[in-house]
Amino acid sequence: MTFSIFHKIMHYEIRMPNFKALQRASSQNNNDSQKLLPSHKVDALEKRFLVWTGKYKSVAEVPAFVGQHEMERARNRMRIKISNIMILATALGCAFMVYLGKKDAQEGKSIQQDNLNWHKKIKEDHEKEKLAFAESK
Repeated sequence: MTFSIFHKIMHYEIRMPNFKALQRASSQNNNDSQKLLPSHKVDALEKRFLVWTGKYKSVAEVPAFVGQHEMERARNRMRIKISNIMILATALGCAFMVYLGKKDAQEGKSIQQDNLNWHKKIKEDHEKEKLAFAESK
């Protein structure tokens, strides 16, 4: 009984398709094995990556399986595009904050003054509560 379970577990890998072995075998015949044997199953987001990077014209044209090299190339291009967008957004955000700071400085507003006013208001509220508590006794 134990031997048969062990035997099934050991031979399970043999029954599964081994894409690397197939690629090695096909690469002996042709160096461009990744185009011949697409092995990466593409999900919805990766299909969009392939369209956005210009590999395919629409999501409908993207096949269910593509080559691993092709998918990695699309992911790397998307990483670069997203990084560039984030760099641009950060620079624009910084420029906007500088603009707001200069505008507030011209109007005479400052964080220090706002902080002092807030503490003054809190202190006044506390004094009012103290008087109301004293009167209620």
